[in-house]
Amino acid sequence: MVNREPAESLRRAVALFGLVVLPVGAIWAAVGVIIGLREVIAVGLVAAVFGAWLVVERVTSKHRSARSIATRVALMTQFTALFAVTAEPAIAMPLAMGSLIPVVMALAYVERRTLTSLMVVSAIVGM
Repeated sequence: MVNREPAESLRRAVALFGLVVLPVGAIWAAVGVIIGLREVIAVGLVAAVFGAWLVVERVTSKHRSARSIATRVALMTQFTALFAVTAEPAIAMPLAMGSLIPVVMALAYVERRTLTSLMVVSAIVGM
């Protein structure tokens, strides 16, 4: 029998984070439209899409393990950072540092090899 409690707690946290990121990203995109900065629009849209994905992940991950959820969220965070950095290269270093947070959060759930891969991707984002 698999203990689903860690996965459920992680799913709730992922959804809560998504419910914060989605509107903040949408607001930034709107601000970008108002002030006419394409980079701000793009980064805001990337954040809003990521937030929406996190909310959807809560629903679609009901039968996944905590390890699988943590890995998926960490990977998607890395991809989101890469897309945001592509839109606005000046934010590369802060995003690279920030994208280490999901890696640290995943420590309790994923194998060392996966963590090493995630850290390498985070370093690449910062370049």
